[in-house]
Amino acid sequence: MDLERLQSGALCSLKMGRWDARAKLDPKKLGKDIPAEILRVSRDLIEDRTILTSLAANRRDAKSELVYNSIPFPVEAVHWIPKDNIVTLDEYFIKRKAANQKLVDQLVENKSKLEANFKKKYPKYYDPSKYPSKEMIRAKFYFHWNFFQITLPDKGTDILSPKMYKREAEKFQGMIKEMEEMTISLAGHMITRRLERLQNQCSNEKFNAGTINAINKLLGRWEDLWNGHVDDKKFKSIMRSLRIMMKKTDADRLRGNEDFRNKTEKKIGSILKDLKAVPDYKLKRRLDI
Repeated sequence: MDLERLQSGALCSLKMGRWDARAKLDPKKLGKDIPAEILRVSRDLIEDRTILTSLAANRRDAKSELVYNSIPFPVEAVHWIPKDNIVTLDEYFIKRKAANQKLVDQLVENKSKLEANFKKKYPKYYDPSKYPSKEMIRAKFYFHWNFFQITLPDKGTDILSPKMYKREAEKFQGMIKEMEEMTISLAGHMITRRLERLQNQCSNEKFNAGTINAINKLLGRWEDLWNGHVDDKKFKSIMRSLRIMMKKTDADRLRGNEDFRNKTEKKIGSILKDLKAVPDYKLKRRLDI
């Protein structure tokens, strides 16, 4: 990936807040034999967590959509979005924000009832000071995103000295290189996980068409998004081999042809071995996959 390609899209930052409806519990109340300095104990503030569960699912959906339509970027909570995906992603976030707001409205409307039910069922653990106001609950469930670009200041300006410009240009190129490494790591781990599953199915002769569909879906994602941002020749060669293998592979053929099944299992083993030998395969930081 180069600077020109980086600027053909935009960076996206998605920030979502939450209220877990939990409060810290004093470890001393668990007994004198419990070392309070190494415990972090909490308790629920409401019994019925249905709405909170739905809110969490909505946040996961939003984040998954962002990850699926983006390239990893070496800044926490920031992703690079190709130009063609920006409008679609923005429209999706608008829907998820509306769903978030609707669920928050339900939570706020039911707050008094949920608190009263908890007090009735668990009076010993009820503490009114632990419950935020309705306004505070709304504020906790924020849902914000923004698109922006990043680049170096123009070389001819006096914003950076020549020495600083050279240093920052090198750091910027390092950031672009790290994007490629993170993309290889993300793609590699997702493909490895599914190939290992298919390899086990070949050994056990119990096939799931969903696993094959998942691999083909990742190959589609490779062609549509990841491929253009990876220059590593070895990784590209592995992906070509995988694509050729999967064109011939389906659950019925694996199930009904022992020779083909054995060859496929052997080929998967070879691809997995090559994947794990790619230099940039190791994750640089935690990624959600």
